[in-house]
Amino acid sequence: MGDDGYCHLVLNIQWLILYVTLYEEGMGDDGVWFLNIQWLILYVTLYEEGMGDDGYWFLNIQWLILYVTLYEEGMGDDGYWFLNIQWLILYVTLYEEGIGDDGYWFLNIQVMAVNYIVIALLIVPVISQVPPGAPVITGPQTIVKGDQVTLTCTVTGGAPTPTVTWLRDSIVIDSSSSTAGSTVTNTYSFTASDAEHLAVFECQSENGVLQNPLSRTKFVEVYRSPQPPVLTGPTSVVPGTPTTWTCTSEGGYPIQTMTMRIGNSQFTSNQFTTTTQFITSDESYTVVGTLSFAPTTANDGQILYCDVLHTETSTTPQTVSLPLSVRSPLAVTAPRTFYNPGETETVTLACIVTNGNPTQISWYKSTQRLTVTGRFSGGTVSSPSLTITDVAMSDAGTYICEATDGSATVRTNNIQLSPIERSVTEYDIITTILNGYNKLVRPIDPVNNVTHSLIPKETMVFDPKLLVFKAMQCVSWNDPRLSWPRGQPRVSLPSSVIWLPDIVMLGQEVMHDFEAKAIVMKNGDVTYCPQGVIRSTNCEEKSGSVWECNFKFLSWSYDKVMLDIHFPSVLTRPSIDMSIYYEHDDYEIVSQCPVRREMSYPCRVGTYPELTYTFVIRRRRSYCRNLNASPTCN
Repeated sequence: MGDDGYCHLVLNIQWLILYVTLYEEGMGDDGVWFLNIQWLILYVTLYEEGMGDDGYWFLNIQWLILYVTLYEEGMGDDGYWFLNIQWLILYVTLYEEGIGDDGYWFLNIQVMAVNYIVIALLIVPVISQVPPGAPVITGPQTIVKGDQVTLTCTVTGGAPTPTVTWLRDSIVIDSSSSTAGSTVTNTYSFTASDAEHLAVFECQSENGVLQNPLSRTKFVEVYRSPQPPVLTGPTSVVPGTPTTWTCTSEGGYPIQTMTMRIGNSQFTSNQFTTTTQFITSDESYTVVGTLSFAPTTANDGQILYCDVLHTETSTTPQTVSLPLSVRSPLAVTAPRTFYNPGETETVTLACIVTNGNPTQISWYKSTQRLTVTGRFSGGTVSSPSLTITDVAMSDAGTYICEATDGSATVRTNNIQLSPIERSVTEYDIITTILNGYNKLVRPIDPVNNVTHSLIPKETMVFDPKLLVFKAMQCVSWNDPRLSWPRGQPRVSLPSSVIWLPDIVMLGQEVMHDFEAKAIVMKNGDVTYCPQGVIRSTNCEEKSGSVWECNFKFLSWSYDKVMLDIHFPSVLTRPSIDMSIYYEHDDYEIVSQCPVRREMSYPCRVGTYPELTYTFVIRRRRSYCRNLNASPTCN
């Protein structure tokens, strides 16, 4: 703080006033926007340097007033923007030199005023923010299942341009929209189904100005036409009998109405009542109507109707009907329930209509409907009884007479028929089975299964190249044409009158001693065993005094597809039966083997089963034979 010391005192005052006004007049194309900004800054500095006699005092005042006006004319593409700036600076300096009596004081004031007007030279990014208008939803008032529904949400105004979004159960389903001028639209379309029933659709609009989006909701009810009604109950009624019919209508929304009538006459509330149930699972109504009514003969032939009206979906009612037959009860009876006529006699099973007028008579045997023809007659409305001529044992069984008048069906009790069997002679059997028989036709088509076996009786001739047997061939098959239902179990027929399989021995024609007969069983099984001499020239010496001879049999004209030859099963009889063989004095059969092969021949088409019987023959060494040392086939 000496004379030449410096002492600094600083006084700093800053003052700011900011005033902004934004307003708009006229929202049309020629609207004018105004931005008014007033800004005042006062800056004061007071300081001193040097407290001595030559000290200087300074007072510095800076003052700024900023006035800005921004407005716009014409909101179109060719609009003009105006910026008006007014700026005032006041600069004041106060100082003193010399504090003595002769000191001087100076005051320096500088004032600067500047006025700027900038037109269309500066673009100021000023954004005016205005909230959007409330959403407006338009759409059909009545929605029927299957309709194509369009919901439109419209939002007017807002800056910036708002977004318009459709939501269902708080999930966005459509965020697309279109803008025309100051209007934003979002259209959502769907086909009405059960899934949209009782759904809430919400439209939201927002542009960031408000804290929450604006929204509007629409509650959708999908009207559903009920399913076609179902009318149940009898169509044939006895006069004066109280009867109940039920009509059911399901799947309607909202509730459908139901009425019943006969012809054009509506039933009263005392006769017809309805109950309604809401089905939660599919949000629909089920209406059940119950009619209690005792028809009279005057109602015969009339129609019973059930009408269901659902005005929300159709002006035409759904209708279901039942024809009504009101007649006296039908009744039939069988005065006799047991018959036992003799075979070949004629019998009539009585059936009497005791009430009503039947339109049809039917007869059943063991639950199967009879065709009244041939030996059967009657069974008509004018003659209900059934007559059977030439009664057969196969006619035995339980019979029923049935009558119907188109609305009611009644039956008699069971009627038992038990014919008395007439004795059947062999003459009857043979005459019956050979009547119309054709021996040129195979019994079974496409294939006849035949078994063949060989029964040697004795060796007539043997030398190293030739073996001659007296033997029997046993051939068996089934011929359904040679069967009969009752009587003796079998008959013998000459082989010349029935079909025979043409089995021959390869290389030799077998000569029979006489025409062999065939044994025919009741079920059609045929056994044919011709006897004769068979010769084998196919003998081969194996070792020393041992020879092997073969006999081959096959069908002369039928291949495997038409006639299949096999050996008999072990359980029925052996393929080679040596039980009646008479031993030769010089040679003995020590082994025999049957073999079946399927062969093809150059002169024939197809495959032919071939049966080969092989015998191993040895010269006797002594009268005491050692069976353990006997050679075998191959």
